[in-house]
Amino acid sequence: MIKLYLKKKKVYKKEYNRINKETINTKRREHYQKNKPKELAYAKRYNLEHKEERKIYKEKNKEKIRLKNKEYREKNKEVIRIKNKEYHQRPEIKIHHNSYMKTYYQIPKVKAQKKEYSKKYKIKNRDKINKYKRERHHKNKEKMNLISRNYYSNHKKERSIYGKNYYKKNKPKILKTVKNYQNNNKPKINLRRKEYRSNHKEEIRIKKKEYYKNNSPKISLYWKKYRKENKPLLDKRKEKWRKNNPEKVRLLHQKRRLKERSIIHNFSIKEWEEKVKNQNGICPICLTKYSKTIPEKRLTQDHTPAITKVPKGYIYTINEVTPICFRCNLIKNNKNISYEQLKQLVKE
Repeated sequence: MIKLYLKKKKVYKKEYNRINKETINTKRREHYQKNKPKELAYAKRYNLEHKEERKIYKEKNKEKIRLKNKEYREKNKEVIRIKNKEYHQRPEIKIHHNSYMKTYYQIPKVKAQKKEYSKKYKIKNRDKINKYKRERHHKNKEKMNLISRNYYSNHKKERSIYGKNYYKKNKPKILKTVKNYQNNNKPKINLRRKEYRSNHKEEIRIKKKEYYKNNSPKISLYWKKYRKENKPLLDKRKEKWRKNNPEKVRLLHQKRRLKERSIIHNFSIKEWEEKVKNQNGICPICLTKYSKTIPEKRLTQDHTPAITKVPKGYIYTINEVTPICFRCNLIKNNKNISYEQLKQLVKE
């Protein structure tokens, strides 16, 4: 009879607890808050007395406990987060936590585990991380730039040593990434370079001069080696350039011939081109228009006085040179004739 009564009592208790779950929990919380120090002391004493029993129970029901904890965390996510925040914001716990974490992460095993985990996480969430970084940098642009400048100025030597060592270790990988980026972003890179060159012309010129002074033998050796290795490629480039720029080629040949006779041209190619433009590419003698394709109609430099009848070391100015077509210049040759006489010769 007693056994039956006890069984009935158990069943009734369970049903009652299930129906009035919320009211029981609220009463328990109220009681716990009123008698907190007593309850904590009792819990500590109980845990010490039943330490071994608790261990055995945990080992037996490991999965059950894990599932219960998981369910509780999922239901009370926000409550747990707020409680953790409040707990970690306390000054005593902050100091203790920071000191503990520093010592914990200095253990070699933990360091290696952290590295592996961070690598895996970065690979999985690369886009997410990059997006967050961009947003953060955009919001705090001035602050971030200041921090980076201060860091680079204070750690110049360390960074240079680290960069050199890293480049040596990962040279093929770096070159591959650079090539891929250059192939995918060619117009963007070219625009950026053009803008930089136009804004920093003098700085680039000074830097080039200084570098050439300090490394002239090194540069000459490099170019000699390059010319030997890439001779057919360079020849093709030269031929292409000569075909596209016949006027410049002719002027360069003329300069070489003048150098042999130690005669100097005291004007630039730009000045000569401007003079041709002023004439609208028309020969003043035969009135034919200048064209790059037909050699007979090409405008050439007519020197007055003639090159053969000039002493060594003579200096020609832009006013002593006139643009005349190739055919008219051949007819004139080295004669000291006026342009009116030349016109009659051309008509004949």
